[in-house]
Amino acid sequence: MSLQYNKILSQQENIERQHSKIEEQIEFYSNQRNLIYILLGALVIVVLLGASYLLSLRAKKETNRKLELKNQEVIEQRNQIMEIAEKARIATEEKFKFFTNISHEFRTPLTLIHGAVDDLLSSEKSREKRKDLGLIRKNSNRLLRLVNQLMDFRKIENGKMKVVAVKQDLIFFLSLIHISEPTRQAEI
Repeated sequence: MSLQYNKILSQQENIERQHSKIEEQIEFYSNQRNLIYILLGALVIVVLLGASYLLSLRAKKETNRKLELKNQEVIEQRNQIMEIAEKARIATEEKFKFFTNISHEFRTPLTLIHGAVDDLLSSEKSREKRKDLGLIRKNSNRLLRLVNQLMDFRKIENGKMKVVAVKQDLIFFLSLIHISEPTRQAEI
């Protein structure tokens, strides 16, 4: 009996050992299963992040393509604006040449008129005719001054003449303009 009891005890110990090993195996299995779930979750997250990255990369490429198209449009518009600006510059230059040539053409006859009027004024005795000749002289001087100003403007534009700022009494200058303006209107 003692032998059977010992055998039962040894079998009982065997069973308990096997039971503890089974529990260890179950715990190991549980840990491995949890690890697999974590790895599977991480894999899903990595796949989702990879898909998100690919989608963002595709969107970035599309955005870059659109930006490149816009950039090309802007470059084309800039080139067109530059062409238009060059044409406008050429047209402006031609206008200035035209006005300069016209100014030269006006200047010569005005100078001749001015000289003839001076001769007539020096030889005229009649007060009424001298007044009329004085009016002609003032207006021819005014036209000549305007033509000279136009030619000076052209010289300034071409850089052949420099504008020099001078301190002046502005109130006095404006009063001269204001006083001479009604006289100019009466002369016209």
